[in-house]
Amino acid sequence: MPQLPFASAAELRRARKLKRRSAREQAGALIAEGAPAVSAALQGGLLRRLLVTEAASVTHAELLAEVEDASIPIEQIDEAAARDLSETVTPQGILGIAESPVRRAQNLNEWLAPTQRDHRRGTVVVLVQAQDPGNVGTIIRTAAASGVRAVVLTSGSVDPLNGKCVRAGAGALFTVPIFTNIDADELLEQLRSLEYTSLATTGRATQELYDPVLIDVLTRPVAWLFGNEARGLPSEIVDQADLSVRIPLAEGVESLNLAAAAAVCLFETRRVRNLTRRVAPN
Repeated sequence: MPQLPFASAAELRRARKLKRRSAREQAGALIAEGAPAVSAALQGGLLRRLLVTEAASVTHAELLAEVEDASIPIEQIDEAAARDLSETVTPQGILGIAESPVRRAQNLNEWLAPTQRDHRRGTVVVLVQAQDPGNVGTIIRTAAASGVRAVVLTSGSVDPLNGKCVRAGAGALFTVPIFTNIDADELLEQLRSLEYTSLATTGRATQELYDPVLIDVLTRPVAWLFGNEARGLPSEIVDQADLSVRIPLAEGVESLNLAAAAAVCLFETRRVRNLTRRVAPN
């Protein structure tokens, strides 16, 4: 690859602004830091520019070749600029400027409508006022891995385009549909009208996740509701949900980390659906 042109000071200023949520929302763009996020943005058709240090251009030569083949501008930055744009202690030296993958709220109903999904196996993840970007990014990654239809963040939740969230998601942000700033009450009504069963996760529930009576429920479209890391789901949301479910824990253990709880619920849903599909009569 020939010598890369250096990013201009103006370009670096525009990129630096994307570290702020307000700027990301205004520009409809984000910084995708690290090779996994850059690769996912490229595969998703959302990568618009690549900024890379000389050392990282050697380490990730194959990825740079793919970016070049896609006719996406590649510019070199020095180590100081990489540290300035990075939100990690040890910058990786490769940052993509990508178009925001977050979808418009008014398109949520169309996305989840019966003509747009599999009636038997649709799953939606709803994060109600989730605040920790590491948890949210990990949940998005888990959602992609477990075949979730969409991830919806209600109003008051962390920005999924936050740098820590993007890194924790390892690029999954670009592969699973994300909707943000959704009113929780309106969403529950919307899901009910589309025949989703809403499942509120709470340690106070009497219904256990592994109870056989849930098998039939999990084979149909469901929306898993997960709450704030410290406070859990608001009681009014639990009351509005169709069912409340708890994960049975060993004696003396009060709760699971939010991302861990989501992983347990989502992969149990996937397990049940795979099992029932295999045993279903032809």
